[in-house]
Amino acid sequence: MYASVMELEAKPFTEQVAEKHETYIDVHYLIEGEEMIGWSPAEGGEQPVQAYDEEGDYALYQPSDEEVKLAMKPGMFAVFFPHDIHRPGMAEQPAAIRKLVVKIHINMFES
Repeated sequence: MYASVMELEAKPFTEQVAEKHETYIDVHYLIEGEEMIGWSPAEGGEQPVQAYDEEGDYALYQPSDEEVKLAMKPGMFAVFFPHDIHRPGMAEQPAAIRKLVVKIHINMFES
C-alpha cells in the first residue's frame, strides 16, 4: 500500500480517457477544489485504447455511454476496485485540484 498527493489541473470531459487497474484498489480523497470522476463497471467486452501496462498497473479506455459521474468536493472519497473503470481528474471548467490517491494491493485481502 502506498499513497500519493497529486496536484493537477482538472480536464474537460472530452479530453480525459478512463482507466482500469488489475492489481491495485484506488482510494481517491479530494483535498482541494472540485472534481468529477466518471465510473462504470467492467463488463468484460471493453477494448482498451491503450493495452494494459503491467508496470504502471493500468489500461486506458474510452468512456462508457453508461458512465456515472461522481461530483467530488473536499473531504469526499471514492473507492475503485479492479473491476471498476474510472475517469478521474475532470471538471466542467479547468480548475486546480489537490487529492490523495491511496493504492492498496489486492493481495492484502487474501488470507
